[in-house]
Amino acid sequence: MIKPRVAGATRICIGAVGLLAAVAAVEHGIGEIAQGSRASGSVVFTSWPDSPAFASLGGEPAMSLVPNLAASGVLTIIVGCILGVFAVGFSHRRHAGLILAGVSVLLLLVGGGFGPPLLGLILALTTARAAARARPPGRVRRRLSRAWRPLLVITVLALLGLFPGMVVLYWLAEVESGGLVAVLTMLAFGGLALTMLAALTHDRLHPTAR
Repeated sequence: MIKPRVAGATRICIGAVGLLAAVAAVEHGIGEIAQGSRASGSVVFTSWPDSPAFASLGGEPAMSLVPNLAASGVLTIIVGCILGVFAVGFSHRRHAGLILAGVSVLLLLVGGGFGPPLLGLILALTTARAAARARPPGRVRRRLSRAWRPLLVITVLALLGLFPGMVVLYWLAEVESGGLVAVLTMLAFGGLALTMLAALTHDRLHPTAR
């Protein structure tokens, strides 16, 4: 029996989404640093409270146990970069799932928002599933596995639509649409779930693919 591992399609998907999660985390960090070296006033706050471009995104909510916004921002950028680097280059390593999960939780606690840590936790779960034994995929999953590339493209486009898409849309036409944000969010996370399932199945069916 071939030993399951993170490879091929799964590794590409984890790297692509992990990189986007890191970029989104860095954006949170920049917004926190821009607010200056002061207390947030609450564990939960907004990274961009005074920017109309982020209004449709709710000002980019975040939470932090660090009692200083500038410090939270610096830590968020550092931890976000670690998440991106690990997702791109080390998801195939032993215990990668646990490390990704730990980094994602840390990102949540230092001010990385809610979306980037959630993406990181989904990647961690995917990594753990890739390293676990599973029953042979059924007919539906076999068919789904052939679509991992277009599913990844849809997921990436939806995530980019949220950021920087919504910000650029405001800059260009001053458009704020909570409905569009909701649609893109559902498309991004729904697409991500299907993408990871398809990629995992593809790698189980084609274990030598890279």
